Amino acid sequence: MSKQWMSLVGALWLQSMAGTNTNFPAYSSQIKKLLSISQIQLNNLAFASDAGKLLGWFAGIAANYLPLWLVLLVGSILGLIGYGVQYLFLTNHIHSLSYWHVFSLTFLAGNSICWINTVSYIVSIQNFPLDRQVAVGITTSYISLSAKIVTDIVDVVNVFTPSKRAETYLLMNSVLPLFFAIVVAPVIRDMKIGKSRKLSDGFRVMFVITIATGIYAVITSLKPAISKLLPSLLSLIGMVIFLLLPIVVPLFESMKEHWHRKCWIRRDPRICDLSKLEEDIKTPEEVINCGVKEDNDAGFAVMEEIGPKKMLMKLNFWLYFFVYLFGATLGLVYLNNLGQIADTRGFTETSSLVSLSSSFGFFGRLLPSLFDYLFSRSKYAISRPATIAVTLAPMTGAFFLLLNNSHVCLYISTAIIGICTGAITSISVSQTTELFGTKNFGVNHNIVVANIPIGSFIFGDLAAMLYRKQENSLGSCLGIKCFQTTFIIWGCLCLLGTCLAFILHRRTQKFYTHLLIGICSADLSSDYYEKSCPKAMYTIKNAVANAVTNERRMGASLLRLHFHDCFGCDGSVLLDDTSDFTGEKSAKPNSNSLRGFDVIDKIKSQIEKLCPGIVSCADIVAVAARDSVVLLGGPSWTVELGRRDSTTASLDTANSDIPSPLLDLNDLITNFANKGFTAKELVALSGGHTIGKAQCTTFRQRVYNETNIDSSLATSLKSNCPSTGGDDTLSSLDANTPVLFDNHFYKNLINDKGILHSDQQLYSGGSTDSQVKSYSTNPITFDADFAKAMVKLGNLSPLTGTNGQIRTNCRKIN
Repeated sequence: MSKQWMSLVGALWLQSMAGTNTNFPAYSSQIKKLLSISQIQLNNLAFASDAGKLLGWFAGIAANYLPLWLVLLVGSILGLIGYGVQYLFLTNHIHSLSYWHVFSLTFLAGNSICWINTVSYIVSIQNFPLDRQVAVGITTSYISLSAKIVTDIVDVVNVFTPSKRAETYLLMNSVLPLFFAIVVAPVIRDMKIGKSRKLSDGFRVMFVITIATGIYAVITSLKPAISKLLPSLLSLIGMVIFLLLPIVVPLFESMKEHWHRKCWIRRDPRICDLSKLEEDIKTPEEVINCGVKEDNDAGFAVMEEIGPKKMLMKLNFWLYFFVYLFGATLGLVYLNNLGQIADTRGFTETSSLVSLSSSFGFFGRLLPSLFDYLFSRSKYAISRPATIAVTLAPMTGAFFLLLNNSHVCLYISTAIIGICTGAITSISVSQTTELFGTKNFGVNHNIVVANIPIGSFIFGDLAAMLYRKQENSLGSCLGIKCFQTTFIIWGCLCLLGTCLAFILHRRTQKFYTHLLIGICSADLSSDYYEKSCPKAMYTIKNAVANAVTNERRMGASLLRLHFHDCFGCDGSVLLDDTSDFTGEKSAKPNSNSLRGFDVIDKIKSQIEKLCPGIVSCADIVAVAARDSVVLLGGPSWTVELGRRDSTTASLDTANSDIPSPLLDLNDLITNFANKGFTAKELVALSGGHTIGKAQCTTFRQRVYNETNIDSSLATSLKSNCPSTGGDDTLSSLDANTPVLFDNHFYKNLINDKGILHSDQQLYSGGSTDSQVKSYSTNPITFDADFAKAMVKLGNLSPLTGTNGQIRTNCRKIN
């Protein structure tokens, strides 16, 4: 079986048992009576379960250092203790427990959920990095079935008295997570597995199974009507069958891999050692036939890769924190109080209501991943903050609908709040990774969800105090008045959360615009010309090899040409000026410095003879850049093909988009972040300066005015670049290995030998120092990261489909 898919099934089973706190409303009224506690004390028990998340970051830290199976077992054992001791107390096996003992045990049980969830999230994100929202959404949706599954078990064992039901719920909460943890531990402990290129078939099957499971859960939750047609035992057996069905996906994918044997992506992008190129290469044919090892893992974009300390200093974090607080957390508080709300309305089928909310929460968690999957295939999507804002709107209406005392409104509002709460909870996992990165996800996300206990305490106790004002002499309350003011306050807070979500959307809109534009790269494919122009790739490689053999510097020139054609990668940089527009060749970063046009023209001419009007100039530039890097000893990467050529060019855009060599570190990071690139990708792409030359005008200011430059290098550069004049004089960006693509560029930066001011800024006591050090000592890591970043660069907002044209002459439109 595929380890990748089996780990997803394991995470799915874990989540189906991880929501032990979601069935609290089903027995909360019994707990209140058995312990003789007030409504506020009961709410504090619900808070205690949520308060365990305050220490959830321990699970994140543990996951960074311990095997995931061990983290999982620790969490399930904590749950066994937390719920198990309470069970022994209720069954009189332990005769003396104070309220605060129960509070502490509930806190411990709540913390156990964080450990299980952390493992499930990490498995989904690391094993399915290119489909993380889909994988996370599918697995987390099953957590909403926990209450449904346990309720079915309780019904099967014919437990009808309130006290016995409470005991059985606690027993199931204590033993079921541990049982499932032991079952799935073997399949989630090995995280070093390959990443499949095409997972759509598997996800389609998984979606069908998951949706069918949710529909079955909703139908069997409609008690007592359904119980007449489907006895409790058959209902439970059906649920068990649906839980086992996902295992067909690993079987299906395993057979598919066996048949095709081409699904796995090989990680190392270096294709051969051409470090001897400078001395030994004699003819292009010596390098043309070197085998290609492809790497399609372009990764996925994040705004920043930061730890918890920096995260807490970001305005986006606090906007996100309060959006979650006034959204998902508020929904969870409502669901925690569902038992009491139902009692005040004279609604006796509380378990049915809890199962209903659980089932709709299931669909809520699933819907974002379903939409993410469908929209990505149809090239449409919206940002996650906007999605949260849209989700909060009906949730606001649901709270105000609860002001109507009818049971129908109770059903409708509970379903809406359940589905919206589930959706926001699912979206938040991907939202956290996109806002703050994946490296510290385990800690960062547990800090985000720490708002749950805070909200549980504030909103829950507020509801309890308002409830107490309406209590009669017997300490109970009946009617809509008991929670009327609470619902109004909750509705207003939810409306505030909607507004904050739209503010967060506006602040992150530029990032998501560039991120979502990349969806259209799905129109590209590495075998785009396999049938229409099968000799295109060989023709480009042969021409580039000839050019680089004749002039080694040409490899750097072709790479730079590709850099300056993006962000867009549409061949616009190749266009000459016309009466309609001034092209990009005369832009300040390009004027009198950009080279390689003749090579592209020659390639285009050869390809037009083979297959007229088929291969775009933009694709030729992208492939030529890759082949140039390979010829100079660098890594290879898979160039996705199918771009079309722009019919215009913009001088102003070229001047604003191409980073200046005079930028400081913060400006560089901002410039690249605006295009959807991380600081790590900035450092990796800057490694392209390990080859090539720079004009005197680009580094004169550094040589004569800056102090963080090696004195011998400064003396050498001054001899070649006078303080006045000689602007076009060239110096190698890497004097040691100027025509070899290696990691010496980063070694130069550490020794203050960066030629350009912007390059040296990468190692100047700032946030990118550690990445420079890493690349200086790990050339394989640099090669891999550079290749991934180049794939992402090449796929950034290309023209595809009917947009643009296929130019006959790269220098002018048809």
